[in-house]
Amino acid sequence: MNFKKLFHFFLITVVFCLALSGQVFADSPAASAGVSVKGKVTSYLPGVGCTVQLVQGSKVKYSTVIYTNASNGTREFTIPGVASGIYDLVITKPGHLSYTVKDIVVGDSDIDLTSSSNEQIADITLVAGDINGDGCVDLQDVTIITSTANYGQKPVEIGYEGEPEDVTGLDDFIYETTAVSIRITGVKDKTKTEYIVPKNVTSISQGAFSGCTNLESITLPFVGEARNGTENTHFGYIFGANAYANNKSYVPESLKTVVMTDGTRIGDYAFYNCTNLTSVTISNTVKTIGNNAFYSCRNLTNVTIGKGVTSIGGSAFNGCTSLTRITIPNNVTSIGSSAFYGCTGLTSVTIGNGVTSIGDSVFSGCTSLTSIMIPNSVTSIGSHAFDGCTNLT
Repeated sequence: MNFKKLFHFFLITVVFCLALSGQVFADSPAASAGVSVKGKVTSYLPGVGCTVQLVQGSKVKYSTVIYTNASNGTREFTIPGVASGIYDLVITKPGHLSYTVKDIVVGDSDIDLTSSSNEQIADITLVAGDINGDGCVDLQDVTIITSTANYGQKPVEIGYEGEPEDVTGLDDFIYETTAVSIRITGVKDKTKTEYIVPKNVTSISQGAFSGCTNLESITLPFVGEARNGTENTHFGYIFGANAYANNKSYVPESLKTVVMTDGTRIGDYAFYNCTNLTSVTISNTVKTIGNNAFYSCRNLTNVTIGKGVTSIGGSAFNGCTSLTRITIPNNVTSIGSSAFYGCTGLTSVTIGNGVTSIGDSVFSGCTSLTSIMIPNSVTSIGSHAFDGCTNLT
């Protein structure tokens, strides 16, 4: 690596100042209750919040937090209900330099910064590199980046000198930290029967829990590799499985109980063929249960679906033959096709009053089903939804 060239790049970055000035106007009409200010931000670290604020003087008037798209690092923002006045737009994100667009004039019309002729306003790009968090990219950051441990790594992977403020609950784990992330890479004692992974963890390495053959219960803030849930979302990943089809071969046979404490989604095929699990608790923060999420978990007897879930994917619990009861919360609006297909042990189902559609073959083959409560909110029931439910009265 050419150190002089790298330092020259960072020096130019610092001199740039990241403060732009421009009068920004728009022509479209808006309601008298306030207008919206829209823009676009590109940055690193998709799992970390980016704070967008409209400021007058030293006072923050409006604020929102966005999370960038993991595929391209970009996310649009909209701040609604902004009163007339002159504002500075201030954007901050851990591990990046702050960015200010000065003197945005808000009148009676919506403002769309993405249509600005100034590319640095139309597509705001945060500069990553403030590794030590002192507010600028300087020689100290260059020293960290060019250290032997960090040489050649991407900005999102580079560590810093110190630890995040909150590393509580990590005594049982081997982990790596940056200013904004905690990654579990292993465990200190593979003979333990229970592990509780704290919510402050942002990612878990493949195979971090491999060899934990006595494990009976695990509590996790998310399923798979990372909190953002964009890839490697299968449960077996943390035990070494490189694909969902290998879950059964890697998840310890001793493991019976999984408790989720955070996260927003259980991905497609997440617990596919985890045949030894008996109990799963889904956090109230989870919104979506993906397709085939618990497919063929044939020993699963107890599932608690969090109150925040809004949709249950197709074949989500297909072949869970040991399930006897299921309660679908009120926030769920749709149940995908074949979601409970072939759950031969299922005797009772309670469907929340938010459900509007029940897909094809949802309860087909549930031969033990004797009771189901369908609310008035349901407006459509798919074909063959109750085929083979011979005991349903």
